Amino acid sequence: MPIETLVHHNQANYYRALQESNEGKDCRPFIDFMIDAIGNSLYKYIDIATESTTDAGANVPVNVPVNVPVNEVSEKIILILRSNPKATAKKMAFMLGVTDKTIKRHIKTLREQGRLKRVGSDKSGHWEVVERVP
Repeated sequence: MPIETLVHHNQANYYRALQESNEGKDCRPFIDFMIDAIGNSLYKYIDIATESTTDAGANVPVNVPVNVPVNEVSEKIILILRSNPKATAKKMAFMLGVTDKTIKRHIKTLREQGRLKRVGSDKSGHWEVVERVP
């Protein structure tokens, strides 16, 4: 999640931490705020990853395809990219408990369906989720 979004969601606490740091000539309140905000935003990614690994059967080895509909993984990719447009295939693979090759295959399908668009270069660009019009 971009830092700007974290600050926006926690604006009052952000300004309070800045004020406390400025008044006390100590940067610790601001650093504590930022670490907490980043940590809290990561919990949702951990939840997504936990859901995907607990859905697989107990006897299924890691990264072996399970009879999961393609759309389920694709939808999770869309959710991740909405909150973090710069997410890499490697990071998404880790979060979802699949291989990066699986993520790339789903991204290719999403691009072909017109649901996902890459803006900029592979290194410094980002993903845009194209909203479906009913």
